[in-house]
Amino acid sequence: GPKPYEAATMRARNQEHKELRSGFRLLLREVEAHALSIKRLWISRPLPGAAMLPDAFLSSHPTLWSPAAGPRPSAAGLALSGLCPEPTRASGLRRRSGPGHGGPRVRTPGWRQVSSAAGKAGLGASGSGLLGEGAHCLLPRPRPWSPRPAPVTSERRSRSRPARLRPSRDPRPSLPSVWERPRDLAWLTPSPPPRLDLQFLQRFLQIQKVLFPSWPSQNALMFLTLLCVALLEQLVIYQVGLIPSQYYGVLGNKDLDGFKTLTFLAVVLIVVNSMLKSFDQFTCNLLYVSWRKNLTEHLHRLYFRGRVYYTLNVLRDDVDNPSGFSHCITGYRDQRISQDVERFCRQLSNMASKLIISPFTLVYYTYQCFQSTGWLGPVSIFGYFILGTIVNRMLMGPIVVKLVQQEKLEGDFRFKHMQIRVNAEPAAFYRAGHVEHMRTDRRLQTLLRTQRELMFKELWLYMGVNTFDYLGSILSYVVIAIPIFSGVHGDLSPAELSTLVSKNAFVCIYLISCFTQLIDLSTTLSDVAGYTHRIGELQETLLEMSLKSQDDETLDESESEWDLGRAPGWPAAGAADTAFLLERVSISAPASDKALVKDLSLKISEGQSLLITGNTGTGKTSLLRVLGGLWASTRGSVQMLTDFGPHGVLFLPQKPFFTDGTLREQVIYPLKEIYPDSGSADDERIMRFLELAGLLPGVAGSRDGVDTFPLGVLQSSLVARTEGLDQQVDWNWYDVLSPGEMQRLSFARLFYLQPKYAVLDEATSALTEEVESELYRIGQQLGMTFVSVGHRRSLEKFHSLVLKLCEEGSWELSRIKVE
Repeated sequence: GPKPYEAATMRARNQEHKELRSGFRLLLREVEAHALSIKRLWISRPLPGAAMLPDAFLSSHPTLWSPAAGPRPSAAGLALSGLCPEPTRASGLRRRSGPGHGGPRVRTPGWRQVSSAAGKAGLGASGSGLLGEGAHCLLPRPRPWSPRPAPVTSERRSRSRPARLRPSRDPRPSLPSVWERPRDLAWLTPSPPPRLDLQFLQRFLQIQKVLFPSWPSQNALMFLTLLCVALLEQLVIYQVGLIPSQYYGVLGNKDLDGFKTLTFLAVVLIVVNSMLKSFDQFTCNLLYVSWRKNLTEHLHRLYFRGRVYYTLNVLRDDVDNPSGFSHCITGYRDQRISQDVERFCRQLSNMASKLIISPFTLVYYTYQCFQSTGWLGPVSIFGYFILGTIVNRMLMGPIVVKLVQQEKLEGDFRFKHMQIRVNAEPAAFYRAGHVEHMRTDRRLQTLLRTQRELMFKELWLYMGVNTFDYLGSILSYVVIAIPIFSGVHGDLSPAELSTLVSKNAFVCIYLISCFTQLIDLSTTLSDVAGYTHRIGELQETLLEMSLKSQDDETLDESESEWDLGRAPGWPAAGAADTAFLLERVSISAPASDKALVKDLSLKISEGQSLLITGNTGTGKTSLLRVLGGLWASTRGSVQMLTDFGPHGVLFLPQKPFFTDGTLREQVIYPLKEIYPDSGSADDERIMRFLELAGLLPGVAGSRDGVDTFPLGVLQSSLVARTEGLDQQVDWNWYDVLSPGEMQRLSFARLFYLQPKYAVLDEATSALTEEVESELYRIGQQLGMTFVSVGHRRSLEKFHSLVLKLCEEGSWELSRIKVE
């Protein structure tokens, strides 16, 4: 199995990349905060008020600063000077590279060059793409300001299969040079925050189309039921509201029989009212569940259509960008789907019954108030409501902005704890508890500071709401007192006048209550507005990406065919003898004009296994991404002449992927709805392939023409640890399995699916050469043709051709000599 230091090295590299991403997010936020006030920046001095880079960060990355370089730079100074990488689309970071960005590059004394060689130090690697493959980040010499030229558009390539969604070039300029005019920093200005405006209304209506797809739908019927229940409830409330005035008359006349009858009627009405209120709340809860189902499934359909989820999470940096730059959406997209949708539907369902009944109650009680007090009553109450609405609208606007910011910071704080949980072991090796403690507390303090600011803003809103609530009761008696003191009801006895006052007071107070409820809903509406903007922005982005990917439906059909059928042992679908055909293909990373591979012509056929080698940053993983359709080639034709899945092509990425589920589901993944029952003949195949992959105690011998071998008896087999193939586990596979075990389990999956072509991206990097050779030998015996990325010479004996990728996009293709 893998040595402990090998596992630590892999996780440490991933941890370092994540640390860099988090660090540069902080850098960009700092740049944004000071962008409007920057007139001139001297690299030797830190920016006023700018936070210094942590000692642990600089000491672990000497390419950014060394003690011999003089005063330590600030975070903003590094970001603006170009001495630290800028964010790229593929990894959340951009970079400025190539001769077309800033003219000739010069070295600055005391500062080190950050280039592709830094990949060996963990700053850039093929597959991780932190700095981008072959990226250079040098200080540009002074140059006059000029608009950044638009990128050259390459000719569209032709493909025999549907083209994948190609990420658009980033229209924004790179971070400006320190000598450029301050107006070049205008793009760093945060976009206008979401408010209760026309855009909110448009997004809210778009969401309603999802919640109510058609009139005969279940949601529409429940909504109509809620309306009927609310109307009945209001009728009962009106009768209950008249009971106190009737008590005045009965008690004033000393009518015992009337008192008993009225009391019985009051009890019946109260019981009916409580039942209607309960059913009203029950219907609202059902609407909440149904709304959440519709909206979440709608977003899931858009999110998982084609490769949208990959493009959104990897290639796009204009969605959920933590820096808050213009055209960016704050917060994490998984948080929007899982949490924001839930809160939006919950708040909306709580408002539903009050909103739908408000028009009816307002009209009815306005009429009753007019009958009792004349025109003065309704006019006074309407004016009171309009004044309250204006005041609360002014107080509510800033709360929407601050709520969106709070939700984003909540996501950042949760992500930090998730990062520590996933990378607890590498952090322990680094003795990074103190550093991570400071970083986590820093995010907590930012979150708490925002929450305190939100509470102070809500304080004024609550004061306005409560003030208008209690002033309404006084206003009702003022409206009633005017006709009484004017002598309108001078002919009534004291008992009759008491009855009239009680009835009119109820009508006026309830009318004011209807308006007050609408004002009270302003606090809930501010939350709904924030969630509406966040969900609406995500929906708009997903729809835009789906429209650009017009071939996704065809792609989904092919994927569903792979998922639902063609399991191993089923008849093959006539796989082609050639898997890939490349003609003069050039490859560049998204949002970069630097060519990683130039004019590559290649044919990958059955029985001709291909080994791809080259230094770090030469484009090995990028080539596999183009073959898999994740990236688009900038020029040339890429044809895939076979299908994905069993009996076709299967990709084994460098980082193994395991979903939630049982051990059986991990082995047969990504097949779905073909889960054989426990104890079936498929169990023997799964156990056999787990044994071949070294996850069960191996016994030397031969079965069905395929040799088995003693890969080493583990302390306990994986099946024993999971208590069977079909036992649901409550732990994360990445936390329990070592890197070597994860790669072995990936090969067990590969053996089970038995594709004709296996594309492996350093899929044995955590295994010894002996184990690697045995796994490749079994794959050959199962009839697989390999397309492998690797660095070990021991892999050459399992391949016929070797493609060596060199610097500047050059390449060499040669046949491996059999010794």
